[in-house]
Amino acid sequence: MARKRSIVTGSYSPVKDTRTGQQAVDPERGKKWRITAELPRRGGKRHRKYRDVYGSERIARDEMHYFVTELNQNLTLHTIPSKIDLDISKITFGECVEMWLEANRGNGSLKRLTWESYVSMARNHIIPYLGHIMLQDISPYHIARYKEIKLGEEQRLDGGKLNPGTVNKHLAVINNVLEDAANEKALIPHNPARLVARARGGNSSRTAVVNCLTAAELEDLLSKLQMLYSLRGADDATKNKRETIETLKRLGFTDKEIRSPKALHKFKVVQLYPIVYLAAMTGMRLSELLALKWGNIDLERRKIKVFESSHYGTKEDDGKSSHHINPTKENKVKSDIDLSLKDVEFLKHHRQEQLLRRKHYRGSYTDHDLVFAKNDGGYLRNDTVSKEFTSFARSINVSITFHGLRHTHCTLLLAAGVPDIYVAKRVGHLKPSTTTDTYGHAEKGVGENLGDVFNAILAKELG
Repeated sequence: MARKRSIVTGSYSPVKDTRTGQQAVDPERGKKWRITAELPRRGGKRHRKYRDVYGSERIARDEMHYFVTELNQNLTLHTIPSKIDLDISKITFGECVEMWLEANRGNGSLKRLTWESYVSMARNHIIPYLGHIMLQDISPYHIARYKEIKLGEEQRLDGGKLNPGTVNKHLAVINNVLEDAANEKALIPHNPARLVARARGGNSSRTAVVNCLTAAELEDLLSKLQMLYSLRGADDATKNKRETIETLKRLGFTDKEIRSPKALHKFKVVQLYPIVYLAAMTGMRLSELLALKWGNIDLERRKIKVFESSHYGTKEDDGKSSHHINPTKENKVKSDIDLSLKDVEFLKHHRQEQLLRRKHYRGSYTDHDLVFAKNDGGYLRNDTVSKEFTSFARSINVSITFHGLRHTHCTLLLAAGVPDIYVAKRVGHLKPSTTTDTYGHAEKGVGENLGDVFNAILAKELG
């Protein structure tokens, strides 16, 4: 005899007032009813869900039907059928990619920002080129040809060829999708992406060398930002002085920017220098700096503890903020980052400045204990800081990104002879080989405060 499929059933009953023993009545909403939904048993035990409603008995009866229907639909959607109603021969690679993206959305296996970057790669590049191919037909040839097109001259028609590092990220997404289809779901006999070699030339060490400053160049950059920072909030009389105008022009301001009444209240004047200074002196990532809290800094021991990062992604479906806090990139707490005496004094002064700005802020303030925060205490956007820094650097003819400050920090320490194992611990690399492969290696004695070492490097270059 076939087993009858379990479905949700429902009932409703009046909710009694414990004081009077009569049905509870709300003065505005009316009589109170409790809907009870009986779900399929779990391990022989009863499983129920409840919902309270107000109004007439007819309303209670209607709400019961809505509730039961809703639960039955959810039960059907989340129950895996015994027979797979899926024609594998009709699935395209594009559909397989979309299924993989949806399955990994918010399930904890991928960080949100990583998932969003995969969506962008898939929908802007991979699916337009490979999405029409049937899943069972996709071969190493198709994937290798995709790699050639993205690296080669043919891509110029679509706005310029991609660098090898970016193409390798695309290949990684393709590999992940096909690995899931072959080994997890057994939709195809094997993963053809395994036979395709990575694109050559995507070496991170080359990027680090190009996106890097000498000690003298870094000191010059910091001194110009500090000069700009010293003008923050100056009155019109100061701003309109000839020497101030000449200074602003040397610092990359256009005539239009100088004429603006908000020229000395811009982000790059008021907030950029402290963030750049600490990035240069510690090698911390931008996401780590924007999540850094005062409670994670021990000024007495001259140490910083880093264990989380701040990110913004695309907006949620409901339009709410997409800000989220993640662990560090390495998913572990970093070793304590040494601070020099100069760094400690800088942070103490920055703290006083921050408290003063907060005191004069007229709007609603939310205290997250952040070292670097918006005027209202909220988390700064990563892209805002990054774009402001790159724009400022370009305006003074310096070619570097914000992440280049990290490259510079590591390179200068290694060039001074600090062993790669200590540099790796300072910046959070899981393996010293990552540091060695990216920046080279050198030898030096151990036991020194690396914050003092880095400041000595800059001082020596200038002296």
